[in-house]
Amino acid sequence: MSIASMSALIGQTAEVSFTNGIGSILVQVRILDAKQSYGKERYQIEPVAGSGKIWVESFRLQNAKETV
Repeated sequence: MSIASMSALIGQTAEVSFTNGIGSILVQVRILDAKQSYGKERYQIEPVAGSGKIWVESFRLQNAKETV
């Protein structure tokens, strides 16, 4: 994906699945930033409800949608 395509996702919402071996949780997040690092696409995200920020690889993002 090009940098322009990655940047187009900034400000959109998506879902991210986190698993721990016992179960999983699907969290709605907002995409704050995008970068390529070591050949991988990464996005900085924050939860729509709650707090905190984290960088994740692109394969974790699902259903990216433009926020209205």
